[in-house]
Amino acid sequence: VLGDEVLGIWPRNAEKADVNCACVSHAGMNVVTGDDFGLVKLFDFPCSEKF
Repeated sequence: VLGDEVLGIWPRNAEKADVNCACVSHAGMNVVTGDDFGLVKLFDFPCSEKF
C-alpha cells in the first residue's frame, strides 16, 4: 500500500502501519482504505497530497 499515487491516504504524523488495506475501484477513479481504528475512508485516485 505504498507509492506516490497513494501518499495522501495517511494523515500527517500517522504511522504507515495504521492503514491495513487499500483497493482502487475498477474505473480507477477512487481508492478505499481500512485502518487500525476501524475506519473505512474513500479518496480520489490518485491521491498524492496529504489531507
